[in-house]
Amino acid sequence: MNTFFLLFLTSFALSFALTPLIRNASFKLGFVDNPEDDRRVHTSPVPRVGGVAIFISFALTVSLALLLRSSVSSEVLRDLTRVLYLVGPCCLIFLVGVLDDLYSINAKVKFVAQAVAAILLYIAGYRIENISLPFGGLLELHYLALPVTIVWIVGLSNAFNLIDGLDGLSAGASIFATLTMAIVAIMNGRPIMAFLSFALAGSIVGFLRYNFNPATIFMGDSGALFIGSMLGALSIQGAQKGSTVVAIAIPIVSFGLPILETFLSMVRRFLSGAPIFSADKQHIHHVLLERGLSTRQAVILLYAVSAAFSLFSLLFMSPDNRLLGLILLVLGICVWVGIQQLGYHEFGEMGRLVNRGVGQRTIIANNIKIRRAAAECSSAISLVEIENAIRTFMDVEEFDHAEIRFKGSIAADRSVRENTEHNKLQGFMRWDGKTSDGAFSAGDMSGYWTLRLPLYFDDGASLGELMLYRKFDRPQLMIDVNLIHTCLYPELRKSLIRVLDKKEARGAAGV
Repeated sequence: MNTFFLLFLTSFALSFALTPLIRNASFKLGFVDNPEDDRRVHTSPVPRVGGVAIFISFALTVSLALLLRSSVSSEVLRDLTRVLYLVGPCCLIFLVGVLDDLYSINAKVKFVAQAVAAILLYIAGYRIENISLPFGGLLELHYLALPVTIVWIVGLSNAFNLIDGLDGLSAGASIFATLTMAIVAIMNGRPIMAFLSFALAGSIVGFLRYNFNPATIFMGDSGALFIGSMLGALSIQGAQKGSTVVAIAIPIVSFGLPILETFLSMVRRFLSGAPIFSADKQHIHHVLLERGLSTRQAVILLYAVSAAFSLFSLLFMSPDNRLLGLILLVLGICVWVGIQQLGYHEFGEMGRLVNRGVGQRTIIANNIKIRRAAAECSSAISLVEIENAIRTFMDVEEFDHAEIRFKGSIAADRSVRENTEHNKLQGFMRWDGKTSDGAFSAGDMSGYWTLRLPLYFDDGASLGELMLYRKFDRPQLMIDVNLIHTCLYPELRKSLIRVLDKKEARGAAGV
C-alpha cells in the first residue's frame, strides 16, 4: 500500500507543478480555446492542452517508480512487455488528441487512429472475448470479439471527451472511475493494474486544481482521450482471469456518467433526426445549467452522480451474487428517474409511445369500431342510417360530443329539420358521448379542443362540417386519428352526398 500511496503523491505533485507551466506556455504559443459558439460555457480564451500535463506526470511517475525497484515495480518490470503493449496504444490516442488540440484534425482521422489503437490492444491480448450475463453464464463473442473491443476502447475514449463541457467535470468523473479501478485491482490482487491506476489518478487530481471552476486550463482531447483509453484498457486487463460478474459490472457501472451521457446523446439525436455524431447543447450539464444551476453546482452534482456510480460498482465485489439482481434493479430505477428529471423531449415522446404500446389492445379495438362506422356509412341511404353509423363511432368513447353542421339551403331543408328535431336545433345532427356529463354548450368551448372536417359536394360547394369535441383534461387519445380522416370521413361525406342528392332528385320528380 505504501508504494501505491507514493505513486499517487508523486504523480499528484508532478501534475500540480507541471500544469501551470504548460498553461503559461500555451498562452504564449496561442494554443487556446476561444468561445466561438454558444455550446461553450467559458467567455474568455483558455489553454486547451492540459492533457499534456496529465500524460507527462503519469509517464514520469511510472518511470521513476520502476527505477526505485519496489516489490510492485519489480513485478511490473517482470511483465514490462505486456505493460508497454497496454500503454503504447493509449499513447497513440494521446498523440492524436494533442494534434487535434493544436490543429483541429478531422473527426474521421481521430476515429481511425482510435480504432487502430484498439486493434493493437486486441493483438496484444487485451480483448473482450466474452460477456458475463447478470444471472450467471457467459456469452462467448467469438468473431465479434474484435469489433466489441474496438467499440469499447473508442467509445470510452470519446465518452470522457463528451462530458468535458464544464470546468472540472471530465477530470472529476475520471478520478472516481480511476480510483474505483485501483480499489478493485487491490482487492483482486492485480498489482500492475493498481500501479497504473494510482499513477493516473494522482496526475488527474493534480491537474484538477487548475481545471476546476473557474478553469484556467482545459484537458482538451489529449487528456480526455488518453484517460478514456487508459481506463478502457485497464478495465479489460482487470477483467481477464477475474470474476465474471465483476468483469462486466464494475467497469460499466463505474464509468456510468460518461457512458450514460454518450448513450443519451446518441439516442436523442437519433430520435430527433439529427446526425448521431453532431454537436449540440443538450448534454446533461447543459440541461442542468438551463435549470438555473451555476457551473460549480452542476459539476458538484455530477460529481455526486459519479461517486454514486462508483459505489454501486463496488457493491459487485460482494461474494453474495444473489444481491446482483437487486443492485441492478435499484441502479436502473435511479437512472430512469434521473433521466425523467432532465426533461428531454425525445424521451418524453418515447414514454408516450410506451404508454400507447401498453394500451395497444384498446387502440386496436377502438380503431375497429371506427372502421365499422365507416362501413355503415358506406351503405347508408338515409340520415337515420348515417346517425346510427356515427353512434357506432361515438361508442369509441374518445370524443365527448360530435355534430354535423349543415349549411345554406340544406340546413333549412324540412326533412333535415325533422331528422334533427329531437335536438331542438335546426340544421344540426348532434351526438353526446357516453362519458359526457351533459353540460356541453357549443357557445362555451373553453374546456374543449375541436377536430373540424369540412364537408363538401363533388363540385366543391359547401355541404357543412363534421365537428368532434374532446375535453382538454382527458387522458391521451386511444385511437389512430388518421383513421378518422382516411377511413370514416370519406365514407361519411359520400353517404351525405348520396342521401341529399337522392332527396333532391325525388323533389324534382314531385314525389
